[in-house]
Amino acid sequence: TFYFAGDTGYNDVDFKSIGNTWKGIDLSLIPIGAYMPQVFMNPDHISPEEAVRIHNDVGSKLSVGMHFGTFRLSDEELMRPSYDLSMELSKKQIEPKFFRTLAHGYEINW
Repeated sequence: TFYFAGDTGYNDVDFKSIGNTWKGIDLSLIPIGAYMPQVFMNPDHISPEEAVRIHNDVGSKLSVGMHFGTFRLSDEELMRPSYDLSMELSKKQIEPKFFRTLAHGYEINW
């Protein structure tokens, strides 16, 4: 099963419901960019911390971060979301191989 999160704010009810409905999501594309300042961006964009919550809530086996590193749409630096994601994964003791970011043009097989 493939899950595309699109542009979204975070709430645990909806994402846990998705995880309960679609058990065994193999791959998720989850946005990690355009989140600063959070007070303004929060309704429509999530931080890397919230992206990790979504990864866990939907029960994704593998997630790939998207919506960062191409255009500066908010206050964080272009590649800051990738760094913040790696810090959050470390904090939550999730191996980076389960939630990855890809360089432009890079592909994965799963």
